[in-house]
Amino acid sequence: MLTALEELKGHERAAGANRPRGTLHGESRGQANWLDECQAAREFADSDPTVLVVGAGQGELALSARLGQLGVAAPTAPSANCTRATSCWPPG
Repeated sequence: MLTALEELKGHERAAGANRPRGTLHGESRGQANWLDECQAAREFADSDPTVLVVGAGQGELALSARLGQLGVAAPTAPSANCTRATSCWPPG
């Protein structure tokens, strides 16, 4: 069975005129660098997560990454039997 989401209203795909324009170059006071922005996003310093993805398998990590591309804060929480990301994948 395949479940697919075609649209998430309010979080449209960043394409065409909605595509990000790039980074701000140069130095200015008060401007956070890339590392500071990543840490603030990881700690949800500015906002609360919108969605919590439970599990750390391939599907859960892909879903969390795709929602992040759409601007939805979606952290991944490993389930009880997974101690870290990818630990619940079957051995190859």
